[in-house]
Amino acid sequence: PPAEGQCDGAAGNCSPDWNGGWDPSAAPVLDTTFCNIKRVDLPKDPSRLRSSSLLKHPVIFRRKTGAQGNAAARKACEKEELLRVHGGDTVVLSSANTYSYGKLRVPLSQYLEHGREYMREHGPDALANETWYMFGDNDHGGWGDVFDAYVQPPYYDERELLSGRETALSFGIGGSGTGVPFHVHGGGFSEVLWGRKRWFLTAEGVVPRFDPNRTTLYWLHNDYNDTVPSNLSFLQGIYDCVIEPGEVLWFPANWYHATLNIGQTVFMSTFV
Repeated sequence: PPAEGQCDGAAGNCSPDWNGGWDPSAAPVLDTTFCNIKRVDLPKDPSRLRSSSLLKHPVIFRRKTGAQGNAAARKACEKEELLRVHGGDTVVLSSANTYSYGKLRVPLSQYLEHGREYMREHGPDALANETWYMFGDNDHGGWGDVFDAYVQPPYYDERELLSGRETALSFGIGGSGTGVPFHVHGGGFSEVLWGRKRWFLTAEGVVPRFDPNRTTLYWLHNDYNDTVPSNLSFLQGIYDCVIEPGEVLWFPANWYHATLNIGQTVFMSTFV
């Protein structure tokens, strides 16, 4: 077995203390033990998954083998492996406000290694349009080692895939305390490969109170308890939970949601 702090990533055989080379440290305020999102086992059959009434609300699916269910993708996303294969590649960073107005192009090595600039622990007073975050705008061809290794949730069956139905993958890496403020779009899945990610969601038709140019962490510090209309109770109005490797969160279409990375986090979203 691997020694402490090591991992045979290809076999998924990691010591409990191995973090893929990513820094897991995070301010306690980012975390919570509270969770009001149901956890269930991830079905293998796409028809069973999609026919489930569970998809009407957020749900966290557990992979049968936990984090080992994406062992190859996790190995490809260890920090040193990414730097070895893609360190010289240009990646697109987005400003971390609701509409991601700004785009910035830098080498991956600069994004990951200039910690004070990008991957540092972020505080609540940082402006969203001055916080840069790698998510989406991916070069799928050049990053085939990551995308091809990723085992997607079973949403479409083989016949549907052959007939042209497809999902869209978006890959991201973020520093502790970063994330995207409340926004809305189609449905999909989110999975953390390394690190942990906290999710906040409000039901379809419930528009949360938030400043699109402030970070999720600012909102957590200042507006968390007042984010939903006053005629809704807190637990009716917002879903709140932390996901870890081996878990896949389903977010329904047209539900406002915000995210917050706890420690340095590597993640993949599957849009359907």
